[in-house]
Amino acid sequence: MIRMEPTLKRKWIAALRSGEFKQAKHKLFNVCDRGWCCLGVLAVQLGATLDSEGILRMNNTPVTALGAEYLQTEYGGLDEITQSHLSRMNDGSWLDKPSNFNKIADWIEENL
Repeated sequence: MIRMEPTLKRKWIAALRSGEFKQAKHKLFNVCDRGWCCLGVLAVQLGATLDSEGILRMNNTPVTALGAEYLQTEYGGLDEITQSHLSRMNDGSWLDKPSNFNKIADWIEENL
């Protein structure tokens, strides 16, 4: 398993547990719900901001358009498998119920 940069990891875990971010599904930031995926919370810790249309951007580029390679390096070294696992924890699947941000933070703490 990948080891995340410790300072970024602490910031991400603290943000997930802070109560500042409402959890939502299926998008880094869900405009309708005004909520976040756990990976969207990470993007904010890396400096991404919301534009006036609710699109999460890093250096003027939509985060979702940056591609998997960018996410693997800029997202604290999270490979695609780890990103998928965190996304499934956040959103749930046909087998599993979604995990709340506290449970996701616990997983990050133990595994990254």
